[in-house]
Amino acid sequence: MQDSTELPPELMARIFSACLPPTQDAFPHADTAPMLLCRVCRRWRSIALSTPELWATFVAKDGKASVETLKLWSDRSGSLPLTYVLDSNVIDTGKILLETATAYKQRWGTLILHLCDQSFAPLNSISSCRLPLLRSLELKARWRREGHGMTAPDPRRLPTFDLGGAPNLTELRLTSYPRNHLTGIPWHRLTVLKLEGRVVRRDMERLALCRALVDLTLSYPGSGPIIQPALNMVPELVHLPQLQSLTTDASEILTCLRLPRLRHLDLEVFGNEDPLNLLSALRDWACTLRSLTVTRPSPGVPLSNILPGIPTLQLLSLDFRYSDSLNSPHIGDLRPLISIFKDPHILMHLRRITVTCCSTKWETPDVLRRSYSLPVRQRIGGLECRSHWVTRTYHSSPFEHRNQRLWSGRSGVVST
Repeated sequence: MQDSTELPPELMARIFSACLPPTQDAFPHADTAPMLLCRVCRRWRSIALSTPELWATFVAKDGKASVETLKLWSDRSGSLPLTYVLDSNVIDTGKILLETATAYKQRWGTLILHLCDQSFAPLNSISSCRLPLLRSLELKARWRREGHGMTAPDPRRLPTFDLGGAPNLTELRLTSYPRNHLTGIPWHRLTVLKLEGRVVRRDMERLALCRALVDLTLSYPGSGPIIQPALNMVPELVHLPQLQSLTTDASEILTCLRLPRLRHLDLEVFGNEDPLNLLSALRDWACTLRSLTVTRPSPGVPLSNILPGIPTLQLLSLDFRYSDSLNSPHIGDLRPLISIFKDPHILMHLRRITVTCCSTKWETPDVLRRSYSLPVRQRIGGLECRSHWVTRTYHSSPFEHRNQRLWSGRSGVVST
């Protein structure tokens, strides 16, 4: 084996780049790359400092990184597009970090801001500015600390700015940030879009312009009573010919969309929605749905009536963690599903089932496991039952199960 001191610097730089943590975990820390690489030896430090890719992503959450570190990393990244993740519920901290980041606005590639309303003030300076490299923008107005409590964001304190100078913007995510505060949005170029709020009808009008969308998230928390009246005022169906993934907590909007290429659907159920909304939509779209995730399924939403109408389904995930009753599925609710799984003529392409609940009592998953007979195992393959504490995976052949106990408050997974 060749010693690392003999490897060419170009190869070492590629190896170092593979050591970087995921973007959401890329905090400046002495025990993780790239700072850790600088502590090994003089040669590694020299290579790391001369590799701009190692310094092009900067993450700051709740004051865990300083302004000086942001400047240092941005300067070391050369001329590469920058990825900034700034997350803070402290007004001054977020404002100072964003103000410093605006000095590098010409190199913004991905900008993720989860800040209090007043912390967004530096964005006033970028209105109508050229942002030639900006590809992804995410804005989330967080609740701010006041005394011993938290205060909701005030839309009047959020800046209005123009995105007409971002010709390469293709991903936009807005959470608790008013849509009308952003002008010049290139709707026709967006491939990823997330909207959260209460302006249902206006969102449908915007979607009609997004013909290139591939991934869409629509969330309307607390807006249940106003969704259907707003949709009744939508004049025609919204056709999204390229959309492949949809996540929403309002099944009512399905009747206003036409998605012929939909492959993945994540549906959060808040009440006794009519399952015919989903069935009729899928029938009209004539799409090949492969993955379905249902969060908070309830007896009022009989999945046993829905699933047979999705013959192309390959992955099914049921999340009971936020259900209203007992925080776990009733055995009676799952028996109709079990009968479907046993029928070889229904869901012929289903390959994996995941059931998630809060309870540490595993009676319900065990009922599923016992029903997971040999013919079902041979046809479906994988069954995974999860809770906050234990994950049980039942394999197809040979039939065995693996338990994993999750450490509370840690990201590690330990086999037991």
